[in-house]
Amino acid sequence: MTTIVVPLDGSAFAERAIRPACSLAARLEKARVLLVSCSPDDIDAAQQELDDRASLYSDVVDIETRIVGEGDPAEVILAIAATEPDGMLCMATRGKGGIRAALLGSVSTEVVCQSTQPLVLVGPQCRTALLRSERGRLLVCSDGSEVSDSVIPTAATWCDRLALEPWLTEVVRPDEDPEPAHQPHPNREVEAAKERLATLATRLHTPTHRARLRVLHGTSSSSISWFAERLPAALIAMATHGRGGLTRITMGSVAAEVVRHAPCPVLITRPLEPGSERSQPGGTPTTEI
Repeated sequence: MTTIVVPLDGSAFAERAIRPACSLAARLEKARVLLVSCSPDDIDAAQQELDDRASLYSDVVDIETRIVGEGDPAEVILAIAATEPDGMLCMATRGKGGIRAALLGSVSTEVVCQSTQPLVLVGPQCRTALLRSERGRLLVCSDGSEVSDSVIPTAATWCDRLALEPWLTEVVRPDEDPEPAHQPHPNREVEAAKERLATLATRLHTPTHRARLRVLHGTSSSSISWFAERLPAALIAMATHGRGGLTRITMGSVAAEVVRHAPCPVLITRPLEPGSERSQPGGTPTTEI
């Protein structure tokens, strides 16, 4: 069973992650959503609020609640996600000043910064939630680097488990027109990007869908967000750079900007250390080397 953990802090903004979490759970076989409140001042009131929110979705998915009252809240939430069957996190972010500095307070910030598991982040412009039988699309982002391509195994599993159509994109520089109107010869950078994407696509094909490709033109973050809305994408998947994971994301980074402007949730992963395991939704842990 996959458990999607949604940390809450009592704010309406944090609750924006509940619907996307439930929409993902509804697509998975044997999945549940776990709403977690972190060290509330009034435990009884917090429990009542959690139960009230859970009741809105109880006819759609298996949903439970839990109050975290002891220990460091961030560490407890991370432990919950790590110990629950196929646990993963889904959280909202305001997207101002960078992910690290502007989540829903210190607890959520530390959860994001310390997590070694895939995260689903719901940014301030997110306004979609995948319906149970909808023909959804997952947009996988590459920049041609080994780090960015480390998201492929996770994205492939999510496409398969969630029955999503995979799309793969790379953004070329603004001065490299992907469809030059008056050039007698193909654009070398665009052609190289298409070749890279075609190779990656073979790792994203599912039994029901073949990966589709698109080379975009412009700045990475704005092009990805624009194309995600145009598709439309139900989910964007991308990897962070560096061992520090999300702790190294700043407002100027592509990942942070995409989360800030994306019209849909964003699946964030980071490269794993050799021999480490990553849980996939609806399946057993896998080892990526």
